[in-house]
Amino acid sequence: MRRARPQGPRAGTGLRQEPPGARVGELVPLNAVATRAVAGPHWLPYFEVDDCDATVAEVERLGGKLTLEPMEMEGVGKFADVADPDGAEFALIRSAQP
Repeated sequence: MRRARPQGPRAGTGLRQEPPGARVGELVPLNAVATRAVAGPHWLPYFEVDDCDATVAEVERLGGKLTLEPMEMEGVGKFADVADPDGAEFALIRSAQP
């Protein structure tokens, strides 16, 4: 594991586990995102997509909802948080290309 650099809307000190060439997890302090702190400890799985905006539109078309507007983060990519029709939250990301 290595210490993550604080940046963006989820800024905080975290730990990230990355095998060479793949990001698989990150721990972020609960207070890094005020709106998420009220949820308490939780997992937020990320799914790699080809087009973040198009996938958000598809989630909404299928009855899900957008919980965090799509945004670009330099060196990370474009991501958004969404929820399925039952309220289970997950994130979509189009990773930045090296």
